[in-house]
This record gives sequence, structure tokens and C-alpha cells, in this order.
Amino acid sequence: MLQLAVSAGHSLHTAVAAVAGSGTGLVIEGLAGVQQRFERGGQLVDELAKLPDQLGPELQPLCTTLIVSASSGAPLGPSLQRLADSQRRRVRRYKEERVRRLPVLLLAPLITLVLPAFVMLTVVPVAITTARTGLTPLNTLPLPNTNAPESPP
Repeated sequence: MLQLAVSAGHSLHTAVAAVAGSGTGLVIEGLAGVQQRFERGGQLVDELAKLPDQLGPELQPLCTTLIVSASSGAPLGPSLQRLADSQRRRVRRYKEERVRRLPVLLLAPLITLVLPAFVMLTVVPVAITTARTGLTPLNTLPLPNTNAPESPP
């Protein structure tokens, strides 16, 4: 939302004020606190520097970008765009890493469920048949004599 406000022509001060009053969420509430302390006389840069300590280190890149832009006078739009691209790449890498780990995680059900079922359905019947008949080939088993005369009843 900061990128949108900056691309609409807002300065850093007005962009923070616009985003702070635009919705709910942890970051928006943090920016609202920054805006309130700025209106009470605090320095915007100092208040932005305190934001990662309050909300967590995940906001450090955003706060650093905002602080550097405010201090140097560099345009904020391209910096926020680069930061957004960087964060998208980081999220993509994280998701790709999770997808690459999936086959490894699926080995446990394969080994504990599918493999024993395969053994029970294929190896066990063969082992039972072998135990009953022994290891003699089927063509050497004695066949019933069909040429013998029938006995009278």
C-alpha cells in the first residue's frame, strides 16, 4: 500500500499517514503508531527506526528503505519496487524449497504403509505356498494315475 500511495504522488509523510488510516493489520497498526508519534512531535525517521523493535525483524528491510529514502532524498517508488521484488523472490525460493522437501517427507508413509502392504500381498502368499509344497518344482510332483482301472463301488 505504501508503493501505491507513493506512486500516486504522496511523499513519505503523507504515504505513511494514508496507509496508517487505511485498514487493519499488524503493520498498518504499527504505521498508525508511527504517525501518531510523528504528529505529537517525534521525528518520522526515528519512529520508523523503532518499528522493527516493536513488530519484529521482518520489517527491518522496509524500515531501512523508508529511512534511507527520507534521509537521502532518493525517490521512494523505485526503492519500494525493488524491495517488493526482492520479497517476492524470497517467498518463491521458500516455496520452492518446501516443494523440493516434499518427496523426502513422503518417504515415511511410503516405507511404513505402502511397502508393508506390498510385501503382505505379494511375498507372503508366495512364502506360504512354498512352505506348503516345499521347494520341489511343480512338474516333478506325482500326478494322479488316470489310467488305473476304476475300483468297483
